[in-house]
Amino acid sequence: MTAAIASTPLLPSWRPRLLLGLLGAGFCGILYQTWQTQVEHSGFLRSQGQQRYQRNVPIPAPARGEILDRNGQVLAVSVRSSTVWVDPRIFAKGEARWPELAAALGISVAEIRERLLHSGMAFAYLLRQVDPERAERALALGIPGVHEGRFSTATARSWQFPYAAAPSGWIRGSL
Repeated sequence: MTAAIASTPLLPSWRPRLLLGLLGAGFCGILYQTWQTQVEHSGFLRSQGQQRYQRNVPIPAPARGEILDRNGQVLAVSVRSSTVWVDPRIFAKGEARWPELAAALGISVAEIRERLLHSGMAFAYLLRQVDPERAERALALGIPGVHEGRFSTATARSWQFPYAAAPSGWIRGSL
């Protein structure tokens, strides 16, 4: 048995070192490629990824149609409405201009103060489902912290009832 082991030729001593060197060089190449990908090109690759997966696609909602009674008379129509809101941290600093805003929106300064008291730290509704012209008048004043709710296009439903308590016969609400 010892004769069989002795007759096997030994591998050259440089061959394991060459193999270890090639494996080490391959590992260093992989490390260098990882470094380039993670550190040097990270901004470019992140922007490319966001372009592929994060998109804002507007989906237009159809306008709601009129609701008619059996005689063809209009019972309800959809009208555009806006939301006026404030950032209380910014808006509270300009309290001297609150009467102007109250006049533009058709509410009292006491109502503005009450809505700010019952709001959170960064957001307070002043008026919801207000006609866009009133909202534009309020924004035109240029009071810091006053915003219009452009994050969603809101519509309100106006219902006409012949025996409604409102003088015009129209009642406005959201559905």
